[in-house]
Amino acid sequence: MISVCMATYNGAKYIREQLDSILCQLSEDDEVIISDDGSTDDTLEIIHSYQDSRMKLFRHVPASGSSFMKVTRNFENALMQASGDYIFLSDQDDIWCEGKIQICLRYLKDYVLVQHLRSYIITDKNCILPPDRRIPTNMIEVIAFLPFCYSGCCMAFRRGLLDLILPIPQSVSTHDSWIGCLAFMKKGQFNINKQLVQYRVLPSTVSYGKSKNSLLKKVRYRIRLLSQLLIRYSFYKSQRL
Repeated sequence: MISVCMATYNGAKYIREQLDSILCQLSEDDEVIISDDGSTDDTLEIIHSYQDSRMKLFRHVPASGSSFMKVTRNFENALMQASGDYIFLSDQDDIWCEGKIQICLRYLKDYVLVQHLRSYIITDKNCILPPDRRIPTNMIEVIAFLPFCYSGCCMAFRRGLLDLILPIPQSVSTHDSWIGCLAFMKKGQFNINKQLVQYRVLPSTVSYGKSKNSLLKKVRYRIRLLSQLLIRYSFYKSQRL
Protein backbone atom coordinates (compact mmCIF):
# COMPACT_ATOMS: atom_id res chain seq x y z
CA MET A 1 0.00 0.00 0.00
CA ILE A 2 1.17 3.50 -0.86
CA SER A 3 0.54 6.67 1.16
CA VAL A 4 1.07 9.99 -0.58
CA CYS A 5 1.41 12.71 2.09
CA MET A 6 0.57 16.21 0.93
CA ALA A 7 0.62 19.46 2.92
CA THR A 8 -1.71 22.18 1.64
CA TYR A 9 -2.32 25.85 2.28
CA ASN A 10 -4.16 28.11 -0.17
CA GLY A 11 -3.17 25.93 -3.11
CA ALA A 12 -6.35 26.22 -5.18
CA LYS A 13 -4.61 27.52 -8.30
CA TYR A 14 -2.56 24.39 -8.98
CA ILE A 15 -3.71 21.58 -6.68
CA ARG A 16 -6.11 19.96 -9.15
CA GLU A 17 -3.34 19.44 -11.71
CA GLN A 18 -1.15 17.90 -9.01
CA LEU A 19 -3.85 15.60 -7.66
CA ASP A 20 -4.72 14.39 -11.16
CA SER A 21 -1.07 13.50 -11.82
CA ILE A 22 -0.95 11.47 -8.58
CA LEU A 23 -4.29 9.68 -8.54
CA CYS A 24 -3.84 8.15 -11.98
CA GLN A 25 -0.75 6.32 -10.67
CA LEU A 26 -2.40 4.85 -7.57
CA SER A 27 -4.36 1.64 -7.09
CA GLU A 28 -7.70 1.43 -5.31
CA ASP A 29 -5.93 0.32 -2.12
CA ASP A 30 -3.61 3.34 -1.93
CA GLU A 31 -4.27 6.67 -0.22
CA VAL A 32 -3.58 10.38 -0.48
CA ILE A 33 -3.25 11.95 2.97
CA ILE A 34 -3.84 15.70 2.86
CA SER A 35 -3.08 17.91 5.84
CA ASP A 36 -4.45 21.42 5.39
CA ASP A 37 -3.07 24.35 7.35
CA GLY A 38 -6.23 26.48 7.37
CA SER A 39 -6.69 27.37 3.71
CA THR A 40 -8.95 30.36 3.05
CA ASP A 41 -9.24 29.95 -0.73
CA ASP A 42 -10.98 27.16 -2.67
CA THR A 43 -8.43 24.45 -1.79
CA LEU A 44 -10.80 22.45 0.43
CA GLU A 45 -13.69 22.73 -2.02
CA ILE A 46 -11.51 21.36 -4.82
CA ILE A 47 -10.39 18.44 -2.64
CA HIS A 48 -13.97 17.58 -1.66
CA SER A 49 -15.12 17.78 -5.29
CA TYR A 50 -13.15 14.64 -6.15
CA GLN A 51 -15.31 12.42 -3.94
CA ASP A 52 -12.51 9.87 -4.09
CA SER A 53 -12.33 7.45 -1.15
CA ARG A 54 -8.54 7.27 -1.52
CA MET A 55 -8.26 10.94 -0.50
CA LYS A 56 -8.28 11.62 3.24
CA LEU A 57 -8.34 15.21 4.46
CA PHE A 58 -7.12 16.26 7.90
CA ARG A 59 -7.37 19.80 9.26
CA HIS A 60 -4.27 21.12 10.99
CA VAL A 61 -3.92 24.09 13.31
CA PRO A 62 -1.05 26.17 11.88
CA ALA A 63 2.10 26.14 13.98
CA SER A 64 3.79 29.30 15.14
CA GLY A 65 7.21 30.27 13.88
CA SER A 66 8.78 30.59 10.45
CA SER A 67 7.19 29.50 7.18
CA PHE A 68 9.60 26.54 7.18
CA MET A 69 8.38 25.49 10.62
CA LYS A 70 4.72 25.73 9.57
CA VAL A 71 5.30 23.54 6.51
CA THR A 72 7.23 21.00 8.58
CA ARG A 73 4.47 20.68 11.19
CA ASN A 74 1.86 20.37 8.46
CA PHE A 75 3.80 17.54 6.80
CA GLU A 76 4.33 15.91 10.19
CA ASN A 77 0.57 15.84 10.69
CA ALA A 78 0.14 14.13 7.32
CA LEU A 79 2.83 11.56 8.11
CA MET A 80 1.14 10.73 11.41
CA GLN A 81 -1.99 9.68 9.51
CA ALA A 82 -0.24 7.53 6.89
CA SER A 83 -0.83 3.77 6.94
CA GLY A 84 0.98 2.69 3.76
CA ASP A 85 4.03 0.47 3.39
CA TYR A 86 5.67 3.12 1.21
CA ILE A 87 5.46 6.86 1.84
CA PHE A 88 5.70 9.56 -0.84
CA LEU A 89 5.90 13.27 0.01
CA SER A 90 4.08 15.72 -2.24
CA ASP A 91 3.85 19.47 -2.61
CA GLN A 92 0.49 20.94 -3.57
CA ASP A 93 1.55 22.68 -6.77
CA ASP A 94 3.88 20.36 -8.69
CA ILE A 95 3.13 17.74 -11.36
CA TRP A 96 4.23 14.12 -11.00
CA CYS A 97 5.71 12.58 -14.12
CA GLU A 98 4.22 9.41 -15.52
CA GLY A 99 5.75 6.33 -13.93
CA LYS A 100 7.19 8.13 -10.89
CA ILE A 101 5.67 5.76 -8.36
CA GLN A 102 6.65 2.54 -10.13
CA ILE A 103 10.23 3.71 -10.68
CA CYS A 104 10.62 4.64 -7.00
CA LEU A 105 9.09 1.35 -5.84
CA ARG A 106 11.59 -0.57 -7.92
CA TYR A 107 14.46 0.91 -5.88
CA LEU A 108 12.64 0.88 -2.54
CA LYS A 109 12.89 -2.90 -2.57
CA ASP A 110 16.59 -2.48 -1.81
CA TYR A 111 16.84 0.95 -0.14
CA VAL A 112 15.14 2.68 2.79
CA LEU A 113 14.78 6.02 0.99
CA VAL A 114 15.06 7.15 -2.61
CA GLN A 115 15.38 10.65 -3.98
CA HIS A 116 15.07 11.62 -7.64
CA LEU A 117 15.71 14.69 -9.78
CA ARG A 118 13.20 17.36 -10.81
CA SER A 119 12.53 19.63 -13.75
CA TYR A 120 11.11 23.14 -13.37
CA ILE A 121 7.95 25.00 -14.29
CA ILE A 122 8.70 28.74 -14.21
CA THR A 123 5.59 30.75 -13.33
CA ASP A 124 7.14 34.22 -13.26
CA LYS A 125 10.16 35.75 -14.99
CA ASN A 126 11.31 37.13 -11.63
CA CYS A 127 11.39 33.70 -9.99
CA ILE A 128 14.76 32.45 -8.80
CA LEU A 129 15.68 28.86 -9.62
CA PRO A 130 16.75 26.80 -6.61
CA PRO A 131 20.45 25.86 -6.46
CA ASP A 132 21.63 22.49 -7.71
CA ARG A 133 21.20 19.72 -5.18
CA ARG A 134 24.36 18.34 -3.58
CA ILE A 135 24.74 14.58 -3.29
CA PRO A 136 26.62 14.05 0.01
CA THR A 137 29.14 11.26 0.51
CA ASN A 138 29.53 11.61 4.29
CA MET A 139 27.76 13.14 7.28
CA ILE A 140 30.00 16.22 7.32
CA GLU A 141 28.87 17.09 3.80
CA VAL A 142 25.24 16.45 4.74
CA ILE A 143 25.42 18.98 7.58
CA ALA A 144 27.53 21.48 5.62
CA PHE A 145 25.28 21.51 2.54
CA LEU A 146 22.09 20.92 4.50
CA PRO A 147 19.58 23.04 2.53
CA PHE A 148 20.77 21.65 -0.79
CA CYS A 149 20.91 17.90 -0.05
CA TYR A 150 17.26 16.99 0.31
CA SER A 151 13.96 17.99 -1.27
CA GLY A 152 10.79 16.47 0.13
CA CYS A 153 8.86 16.53 -3.15
CA CYS A 154 11.50 14.18 -4.62
CA MET A 155 11.45 11.68 -1.73
CA ALA A 156 9.89 8.28 -1.10
CA PHE A 157 10.71 5.90 1.73
CA ARG A 158 9.73 2.72 3.51
CA ARG A 159 7.28 2.83 6.38
CA GLY A 160 9.93 1.55 8.80
CA LEU A 161 11.68 4.91 8.58
CA LEU A 162 8.66 6.57 10.23
CA ASP A 163 9.71 5.14 13.59
CA LEU A 164 12.83 7.29 13.35
CA ILE A 165 11.13 10.31 11.78
CA LEU A 166 8.22 10.81 14.19
CA PRO A 167 7.87 12.87 16.17
CA ILE A 168 9.93 15.57 14.48
CA PRO A 169 11.76 17.52 17.22
CA GLN A 170 10.47 21.03 17.83
CA SER A 171 13.91 22.45 17.13
CA VAL A 172 13.92 21.01 13.58
CA SER A 173 12.50 23.45 11.03
CA THR A 174 12.81 21.45 7.80
CA HIS A 175 11.16 18.03 7.58
CA ASP A 176 12.97 16.93 4.41
CA SER A 177 16.43 17.52 5.89
CA TRP A 178 15.43 15.59 9.02
CA ILE A 179 14.10 12.65 7.00
CA GLY A 180 17.03 12.60 4.59
CA CYS A 181 19.67 12.77 7.32
CA LEU A 182 18.12 9.86 9.22
CA ALA A 183 18.08 7.71 6.08
CA PHE A 184 21.69 8.68 5.34
CA MET A 185 22.75 7.67 8.85
CA LYS A 186 21.11 4.27 8.32
CA LYS A 187 23.08 3.98 5.06
CA GLY A 188 19.82 3.37 3.24
CA GLN A 189 19.62 6.19 0.68
CA PHE A 190 19.69 5.90 -3.12
CA ASN A 191 19.65 8.73 -5.67
CA ILE A 192 17.66 8.06 -8.85
CA ASN A 193 19.13 9.94 -11.81
CA LYS A 194 15.75 10.70 -13.40
CA GLN A 195 13.49 13.75 -13.37
CA LEU A 196 10.24 12.41 -11.94
CA VAL A 197 8.47 15.59 -10.87
CA GLN A 198 7.87 18.97 -12.48
CA TYR A 199 8.62 21.41 -9.68
CA ARG A 200 6.64 24.64 -9.92
CA VAL A 201 8.81 27.65 -9.09
CA LEU A 202 6.65 30.35 -7.50
CA PRO A 203 7.59 33.77 -6.10
CA SER A 204 6.22 32.58 -2.73
CA THR A 205 8.10 29.26 -2.62
CA VAL A 206 9.61 28.80 0.86
CA SER A 207 11.99 25.90 0.28
CA TYR A 208 14.89 27.90 -1.10
CA GLY A 209 16.33 31.37 -1.36
CA LYS A 210 19.19 33.23 0.25
CA SER A 211 19.09 32.77 3.98
CA LYS A 212 18.99 35.88 6.15
CA ASN A 213 20.35 34.00 9.15
CA SER A 214 23.78 34.88 10.46
CA LEU A 215 26.63 32.38 10.23
CA LEU A 216 26.46 31.86 13.99
CA LYS A 217 22.75 31.05 13.81
CA LYS A 218 23.34 28.58 10.98
CA VAL A 219 26.08 26.84 12.96
CA ARG A 220 23.91 26.65 16.08
CA TYR A 221 21.04 25.15 14.10
CA ARG A 222 23.28 22.48 12.60
CA ILE A 223 24.64 21.60 16.04
CA ARG A 224 21.10 21.24 17.40
CA LEU A 225 20.06 19.17 14.40
CA LEU A 226 23.06 16.87 14.67
CA SER A 227 22.47 16.34 18.39
CA GLN A 228 18.81 15.44 17.75
CA LEU A 229 19.82 13.08 14.94
CA LEU A 230 22.31 11.29 17.17
CA ILE A 231 19.77 10.96 19.98
CA ARG A 232 17.12 9.53 17.66
CA TYR A 233 19.58 7.27 15.86
CA SER A 234 20.92 5.83 19.12
CA PHE A 235 17.47 4.45 19.95
CA TYR A 236 16.93 2.80 16.58
CA LYS A 237 20.41 2.01 15.23
CA SER A 238 19.86 -1.75 15.41
CA GLN A 239 16.35 -1.68 13.96
CA ARG A 240 15.86 -3.03 10.45
CA LEU A 241 13.89 -0.71 8.20
